[in-house]
Amino acid sequence: MSLFGFFTYKLAQKEKLKLSDILPMISILAPIFVLMVIRGSQVNAFKEVHTFPLVLMIISLILYFMTSVLIVVFKFQEIFAEKKKTINTSFEKKIVPNVFTKRYWFSSVDELIEHIDEVEILNTYFYQIEKYDELESWLSTNDNEKLDLMLGLSYFFGHGVMLDFDKAFTYLTRAAKLGNLDAKKRLIKCYELGLGVNKNLSSAHEIKSELF
Repeated sequence: MSLFGFFTYKLAQKEKLKLSDILPMISILAPIFVLMVIRGSQVNAFKEVHTFPLVLMIISLILYFMTSVLIVVFKFQEIFAEKKKTINTSFEKKIVPNVFTKRYWFSSVDELIEHIDEVEILNTYFYQIEKYDELESWLSTNDNEKLDLMLGLSYFFGHGVMLDFDKAFTYLTRAAKLGNLDAKKRLIKCYELGLGVNKNLSSAHEIKSELF
């Protein structure tokens, strides 16, 4: 009845049945079909020894395991397909999204600079840790609030680099001076908790007054 109700619901909602929806039904019906074939055959071993329940259980377990694996594979494919749709096709080949969380990975500083306006700063990474040093070198002679924010958050959370609140505070301050609101919000926490700087509630309150 539960299977009948499931398929009735799908039809009522005019949803297309996917293979991952059909597989559970196959795992239930297949052993029953096999058992019927065995019972209808003339194999004496099965008639003389009452092994039908055992055979049914073994076949059911094997099919259940196989269909479970297939269901997981199809679900992962569905998740990845949905995530892929959200990626801008203009740089789809250059940026690889994580299946569960939208993350953007870059192989060079130039590539990051080219697409910095198209990604989520908090979820942006380099493939090699050495690239963070190259970005620091680039920022030593250039100003870019989003790149300062990206580097500051990377050191603040330890994303792609070792956790370093001193460097995080430095780059968040640079981004804040360039007018980045997200950097200012993070600086409030730095001053309130003393992360990368001496605890200073008055400075935290001053930034809050600017924002709110």
